[in-house]
Amino acid sequence: MMNKILIKNMEFEQELYKIGSLCFRGHEWGSTGLSLRAKKGSSDCVECRKFRTKKSKSLALAEKRVLALERKQALESLEISLGIDRTRYYLGSIGVCGHEWMNSGYTLRRKGDAPRKGATCIVCACIQNSSPLLEADRLYWFVRSKDQLIQDTCREFPELNTDFVFLGNICRNGHVWNETGRSLRYTHRANSPCVSCSEDLNERNRDSKRERARERYWMPGGKESYYRSAYRRLALKNGGSSSGLNKSQRELLKMILKGACAYCRNIPLPEELELDHVIPLSQGGDDTPENLLPCCLSCNRSKKDKDFLSWYTIQPFYSKAGISEIFQILGIPVPEQFWVS
Repeated sequence: MMNKILIKNMEFEQELYKIGSLCFRGHEWGSTGLSLRAKKGSSDCVECRKFRTKKSKSLALAEKRVLALERKQALESLEISLGIDRTRYYLGSIGVCGHEWMNSGYTLRRKGDAPRKGATCIVCACIQNSSPLLEADRLYWFVRSKDQLIQDTCREFPELNTDFVFLGNICRNGHVWNETGRSLRYTHRANSPCVSCSEDLNERNRDSKRERARERYWMPGGKESYYRSAYRRLALKNGGSSSGLNKSQRELLKMILKGACAYCRNIPLPEELELDHVIPLSQGGDDTPENLLPCCLSCNRSKKDKDFLSWYTIQPFYSKAGISEIFQILGIPVPEQFWVS
């Protein structure tokens, strides 16, 4: 009778709970000698359920700590086996970048004071040329990962000559080689640049050089400078020599015969008077004053790279006196067959 009166005076949510017999742990509710039990699901005592939930949480937390300790010990042993400098780096979980360090299943990260700095992936920092990254970090990543990547390339693609190229991490421009998800890189060049990036850079450099050469060509004096450089390169290429005559020296050579052509003896317009290499540069002639004669535009285009004697002797203006004077200007002894009686 007393229990019924106490139950009526005690407040609890009757939709969720009910008053039942005392549980085996003796959790009495409100000095009634009975236990408060749940209506839905198992009719366990409310206090027993709290105790069981608290116990399960503590057990789960303990298990997590054990697993974390085991994982830490496993990572430490893996870092030691891979030869990682544990004072500056550690192995962390692979992020969105997917940069795996030496097939370990983890990403190499840099230790730091701040969590953000400590979570930096070394490979990402090197690829993105991140300013906080130290040069020592870059060298460490480059040397350690390059050796492993070369070994992987030898194993997976034996047709590639790893003395020159290897498959490395994908470059910042996203050049993928044969759908492998990696970029083809040079082995012995500094920082192992991507082959496709190097070719694109070379092409851009060639285009820019051509554009600058065109601009210089059409500048005042650019045409003469272009041909001087071309003559010098051609002479050296074919075993000749070059004295590197400047513009004023070439103008003096043009006026040896007072503005006349050394071959046909006509006096052309000043802009049509040129210098001809008696022995063509393509045949080993020198780009020096001893091999240059003033020549009109017509004779220069007619002679081209032909032999001087074979070309001159079939011209309508050929004469022994003319050829003797040409040899004298060049400082060469006149052959006997061209002596003037």
